[in-house]
Amino acid sequence: MEHFQTTKPERQTGSDEQIALTLNSDDQLLRLPQVIGPEGLLPISRSTFYDKIKQGELPEPVKLGPRISTWKKSDILAFVAKMEAGDE
Repeated sequence: MEHFQTTKPERQTGSDEQIALTLNSDDQLLRLPQVIGPEGLLPISRSTFYDKIKQGELPEPVKLGPRISTWKKSDILAFVAKMEAGDE
């Protein structure tokens, strides 16, 4: 008789840079490091980013929980396109 060892599957977690939740086929929810900074879509600081949200230039975050904020990729790309067009 064979003996099989059962193990609990390991919980896989990713860093904030790797997390992108699929909203639908056309959009994704991005975490802050995916939006700003050297690896993000916007090469701006955190304080500038939140100032632009406060001024209404960027959208408010989509809250997934009390400590989880995300932004729709399409909204961020629309802001980038607007900036490229010179419509500040």
